[in-house]
Amino acid sequence: MLSQEYFTHYPSRLLWSGGGVLGAFVCVSIFLLLPVADQPEFPKPPRKSVQNTVTPATISVDLASRLQRMLWDLPSIEDEIFVSLSTPRPGTDRSELIAHVRLKSVQQSKRVVLPSRIYLCFNDKGVLNFQQEEGPFWIDLGLDDNEMVMVQAGIVNRGQEEKHARFSRCPDAAVLQKAEEFPAGSALRTLGEARWNGPDLLAKLDSTEEKQRLEIASAALMVGENDWIGWKGGRWAKIASPFDARDLMIAKIRAVTPQALEWDVWDSSHTRLATPLQPIPVVHIKTDEWITAIRIRSDKQMSCSIEKQSVILRVGDWVLKDNGRWRVLRKAEERQQVLSGAKSGELFVLEKIDSKQKSIKGKLFLANRSQMTPIETSAVSAKQDKKSLTRRVQRGKSL
Repeated sequence: MLSQEYFTHYPSRLLWSGGGVLGAFVCVSIFLLLPVADQPEFPKPPRKSVQNTVTPATISVDLASRLQRMLWDLPSIEDEIFVSLSTPRPGTDRSELIAHVRLKSVQQSKRVVLPSRIYLCFNDKGVLNFQQEEGPFWIDLGLDDNEMVMVQAGIVNRGQEEKHARFSRCPDAAVLQKAEEFPAGSALRTLGEARWNGPDLLAKLDSTEEKQRLEIASAALMVGENDWIGWKGGRWAKIASPFDARDLMIAKIRAVTPQALEWDVWDSSHTRLATPLQPIPVVHIKTDEWITAIRIRSDKQMSCSIEKQSVILRVGDWVLKDNGRWRVLRKAEERQQVLSGAKSGELFVLEKIDSKQKSIKGKLFLANRSQMTPIETSAVSAKQDKKSLTRRVQRGKSL
C-alpha cells in the first residue's frame, strides 16, 4: 500500500497517459488536413522569404463538398513575364503577329503567333517555367485595338477552366540575347561568338563610314551600319539586299556600344543579339627600333629599314606584313583586298616626308585593325649612321 502511494507515476499509468495524448494529437491533425485534399490540382510553389515575397493574387475556389468557400493564393506573374513584339522582317507584311515571350528568372524564351495559349508550371524551387505539354496552369496572350498586350491567366479546377489575373500593358522592349542561349553551331550562336575588337580604324582611310571587323571562324567580315549579312552555306557573308535573300536568315547592325555590337536578326521572326567586345592588350611600339636607316631622297621618296628589311617608299605607299615579310602595295586591287579583309596583317602607311626637317610621318595599323600607332621620326645622318654601325660592330666583337 505504501509503495503504491509513493510511486504515483508508475509505468503502467505512464503508458495509458501517453496513449491518450497521442490519440488526441492524431484526431486534431486529421481534422486540419481534410481541406487540403479538396484543393485544385495546381502546382503551388513553396513560400518565399519576406524580402522576396511578390504581392499575391487570389482566386476563389468553390469547394462544394465542404459547403464553404476558400481563398487560395496564386502568385503574381506580371513581373515575371516579358512580352515583346517581333519587328517585321524587311519586305514582308504584318499579317502574322509574332510575340517573343521570356521568363525572367530562368532566362527562357519562346516565340508564338498571337493570339496564343502558353502552358506554364513551377519547378521544385518555385520558379516559373514553360511547360511543353498541356497542364493545369496557362496564360492566353493577345493584342487589343490599342496594341496593348493582354494577358489572361487561368487554371483547371475539377476539369473546368477558371480565368484569373487578367492584365494588359505596353509591349516590352525586345530582349538583347547572348550567344550561349542558342544551340552550338547555329547561325545565331556563330554570330554571337564572333570576335569583335572594336571599330576598324583602317577602313577610315578609304571611307567616312565606320566599319566593324568581325572574325567568324577563319574568315574576316567588314560590316557597316548600312550593310546586310546573310547565313548561307553554313557561314555568314555580305549580301546586297534583304529583298534578294528571302529564304536566308539575315542580320543588320542595330547599334555599336562600348560593350557590344548589337544586331537585328530575322528568320521567321525577329531576334536582338549581342556580340561582346573582346578586350585586347595594349601594344607599345618603339619607333626608333621598328624603323631605322631612314634616307630621305626628296619630298616624295625615301629609303629605310623596317624590322631590318630594306624598302624604298613613296608618300602614300601601303606596306603590308605578309607571312613575315614586308611588301609594298601599289596596285588598287591589292589595297582593296586589304580593306575587304581578304588579306590581313600589320600595315604601315607613309603619309608625309619633310625633306627640310629630315622627318617622316605615318601610321602603323596592327593586325586586329582596331589599334593604330602614329609613326613620327627623324632621318639619321650619315655620320650618326656610321657611329651606330661602329657600335654594332664593336658589340658584335665583344660577344
